[in-house]
Amino acid sequence: MAEHALAIEKAVTVDEQNALTLDDLGWERVERGQWLEVAQSYDPGASLAEELCVRLVGDTAVSSGLRLDWEGLLRPLQDAVSAGTSEDVSLELSGFSKGSSVLHFRAVKRGPVDLMTDQGPAVQETPLAAPARRFIDFVDAVEHERDVRMYSKSPMLGGVERLSDELSRLDLVADFRFYARSGDVRGAKLTSRGMDYVKALHESDETTDTIPVSGRITELRESGHAKVKQGVTRNSPAYDVHFDAQTLTAMRLVLGQSVNWQVAVISTKDKLDRVQSTRYEFRRVLSNTDQLELELPAAARSIRTQRDDVLRPGSD
Repeated sequence: MAEHALAIEKAVTVDEQNALTLDDLGWERVERGQWLEVAQSYDPGASLAEELCVRLVGDTAVSSGLRLDWEGLLRPLQDAVSAGTSEDVSLELSGFSKGSSVLHFRAVKRGPVDLMTDQGPAVQETPLAAPARRFIDFVDAVEHERDVRMYSKSPMLGGVERLSDELSRLDLVADFRFYARSGDVRGAKLTSRGMDYVKALHESDETTDTIPVSGRITELRESGHAKVKQGVTRNSPAYDVHFDAQTLTAMRLVLGQSVNWQVAVISTKDKLDRVQSTRYEFRRVLSNTDQLELELPAAARSIRTQRDDVLRPGSD
């Protein structure tokens, strides 16, 4: 008994030097890790309870009740978390507690998954652990306005966007905490700063470049469109080029006509480099001399690169 009492006393004390650098998450992580150590001194297979907690803070979250209009938060949270894995990870609301308003979630399927460490499998976690950590990391990146372009095609982004919209509508902010069986604790907040950043990701910029387009006209429209197809195969690229109606009429184009044009490519992209729209606009007809001028700079750059490689010190 004395040995276990000493272990418990050790579990609730922290080295004074380390204590100066711990934040709230650090304290929780140390406390849970030490309690797990004590539990495993009795039972080597012991683990802690696992849950994802969402603390809602705001004027509508001061009572002790669970408001029905918060229902809109549940599906976006489910989508954002489950997007972090290819497995079927469904959440269920397992509890509600006061302290602002805290929603407790756990995985519906809680089959064990080995958590690998340098020393081998230490504890068994549920399939929720990995996607919950990814979700927390993503929310933290959004809150601190970091680059999230790597998530541009992930369903997690859509889930967090909808979650952010709902929180904004309800005038709430959220504090997310994931408590793992291993004693690990992850946390992130989504406040007005992060919500504004999510909205700003949809802001778009327009860029314009010019390219040569040559091929056969396969479609003409009086509204000011001419489709030009390069090549003869079914998969050859085609460009829907826009004209003002007067210019299109004056050019007297016909189907099957071969053309060689300079075209403006007007692209609209958001902050995640997602293309919102692309439009091709006619600029002018290219002559053979124009085409040669377009090709010469590329050839000159190639020759210049080869020359520099030869003249570079140490080259053969």
